[in-house]
Amino acid sequence: MALSRGRERLLRRISTRKGREAEGVVLVEGPRAMRAALEHGASFSFALRTRRAGGSDLGEVVRMLDVAGVELLTVGSDAFREFGETETPQGILGVAREPESALPLGSDSGGQASETGATAEQDGREPSTEVRVVILDGIQDPGNAGTLVRTSVAMGAHGILVLSGTVDPWNAKAVRASAGLIFRLPPFRLSWDEARSWAARMKLALLVAHQEGRDVRDWQRAGGTPAHRRSGWALVLGNEGSGPRPEVVRDAETLLAVPLPSGVESLNVATAGAILLWSLGPGREAASPRRRDP
Repeated sequence: MALSRGRERLLRRISTRKGREAEGVVLVEGPRAMRAALEHGASFSFALRTRRAGGSDLGEVVRMLDVAGVELLTVGSDAFREFGETETPQGILGVAREPESALPLGSDSGGQASETGATAEQDGREPSTEVRVVILDGIQDPGNAGTLVRTSVAMGAHGILVLSGTVDPWNAKAVRASAGLIFRLPPFRLSWDEARSWAARMKLALLVAHQEGRDVRDWQRAGGTPAHRRSGWALVLGNEGSGPRPEVVRDAETLLAVPLPSGVESLNVATAGAILLWSLGPGREAASPRRRDP
């Protein structure tokens, strides 16, 4: 079946943030990202592939799309390049509905319902699990935003909050950089005042990545935030050039930094975020031991 004029116009409209948000859809490119999106419940309207596209990864995605009843259209390479955003197209892309997001659940010891109306058990976690949240503040590069989403999922975070002034987390490049894992942990947009108030109600320690902050290793060795005072933490990662906004620094409970040797001014925010998240523990605690062949 040929690509209809209506779908052509839709693909052109969602190339801009305004058009994408108006339609409420997300462009997902490449077999890896599409497979992860499908595995985590993404609802696709339709998908495109090129005539010459092949490979086992793509074949698996085609099978999953068929099982889900998603219409897959075959187009020429020129048309595919027009609608995709990657410099090196991987032969398949899809248009999915942007999933609903919500504030992360609480971790009441009694499993009581949180602001979202669900319990910790319903979220697949033990009631005693501390809440771990990542807050993106003014991140401008979609690649960094997507990588931080992917890292947050890998390190066991329970939620991602996106402050105003941050790049659209559903930008096609951000979705691709997240390897499709953004559908597993959809970001929730809000202002800093809203995020700060929510974190206070949830009794989360506000940790902020800052170049003048305390060595995260020293903070950990000192015991971090006493468990009896907090139900978890929220880590703020700021703008690539200017860092977190002043009010975030002002409201922080603790400023944390990755120690660097003399002559090294800074790290990419996605790299620094990965190191801090690992140092804070969820990656080590959430990771399952890998089996080794005898």
